[in-house]
Amino acid sequence: MKSTPVTPGTSGTPGTLRHPRSVLASAALGAALTPLNSTMVAVALPALSMEFSAPAATVTLWVVTGYLIATIVSQMPAGSVADRVGYARALTWGRWTFGVGAAAGMLAPSLAFVVVGRLLMAAGGALIIPTAMALVRIAVPPERRSRAFGIMGSVMGGAAALGPALGSWMAEHFGWRSLFVINVPLLLLSWMLQPRVSGERAPARNRQFGYLSLVRNRAFMTGAGVISTQNLAMYSLLIQVPFLFGGGGGADAGLGLAIIAMTFTMAAMSPIGGVLAEWVGVKVIVAAGGLIAALGVTALGALPASSSARQVGMRLLIVGLGLGLSTGPANASAISAVPQEQSGIASATVSMLRYFGAIAGTVILGFAFAPDKGGDARQHLALWAFVAALIVSAVLGVLLPPLPGQRYFRARASANAN
Repeated sequence: MKSTPVTPGTSGTPGTLRHPRSVLASAALGAALTPLNSTMVAVALPALSMEFSAPAATVTLWVVTGYLIATIVSQMPAGSVADRVGYARALTWGRWTFGVGAAAGMLAPSLAFVVVGRLLMAAGGALIIPTAMALVRIAVPPERRSRAFGIMGSVMGGAAALGPALGSWMAEHFGWRSLFVINVPLLLLSWMLQPRVSGERAPARNRQFGYLSLVRNRAFMTGAGVISTQNLAMYSLLIQVPFLFGGGGGADAGLGLAIIAMTFTMAAMSPIGGVLAEWVGVKVIVAAGGLIAALGVTALGALPASSSARQVGMRLLIVGLGLGLSTGPANASAISAVPQEQSGIASATVSMLRYFGAIAGTVILGFAFAPDKGGDARQHLALWAFVAALIVSAVLGVLLPPLPGQRYFRARASANAN
């Protein structure tokens, strides 16, 4: 690990920042492990079921659903622990916990050991993500946070999108245990890239913990609301699109590529959205992103069920474009709205609300997929619910405050003229 320190400033104000890029690279790589492992393991479920002679439903429940539930449940306690013990130390604990879980899965003699390994990985990931976000908040100047959080979102989104393809290739060539092995070099690389961060733990007398303070923080809840409502629409579309267009003479063969294209568009646009927010402000970019995504879902709803994969994909690209623009600025706005010493619990709360958005979306889909008459009408009604969620995210975007130290294009133009 590099010994050159990154020295943050006091609450909310960075000091001398010597290696923010190293912090960002280390944080992004560590945070990518949770979304990567949430999607990568899906392709190994048949192999696990066969090797351990377990029903597919049981394997899915414990290996996939158990991982997601453990991640959600661990978020808030992990964020609170990180604020108390220091982010660098909590990140180290998270890496070790994740690594032990990966080792347990790799060497598992039974399905129970695989499940234990996955639960440990979920707990480790719950420590890694909020601490990684907190360290980025500390290391990166306020006026560059939209860009930094855009990169974080890009890496995490790309990891989730890459997971199934990477998992399929590795399971085919090296067996399902390799899906656990791959985490070890990624953890080591994340650790090697992280510079020492001095002063990242606030004095105990300055800490004011409590979820209630976050709920009362309007700026924080506005940014978190953007992320939650947009994830409601995004996650639901990933599930619903194959049901809308995959039957009969529709676009079943190419729908997977269309969905992947949407996620990669989100990943590609996240850093760009952060850069644009530095010039025109978070309000404009987040609101525009929500409206663009809503337009894409509206266009998707206008397609007949027999539409081609190309037609579906073009609409999904519009959705991905809008969501990608909003990711970085909304995250930066939420995390920057709290004191530095509460960065961990704030990051964990944002992550938890993101999951809650996805859960709300599945509830809506449960209504849409009910096995009685009027299924097509309910499917389109669900799409309109997702459009409404995206419009709500755009309205919340308008309410976002400027980032600390944010300079917009007029101020920059005036400075350049002088």
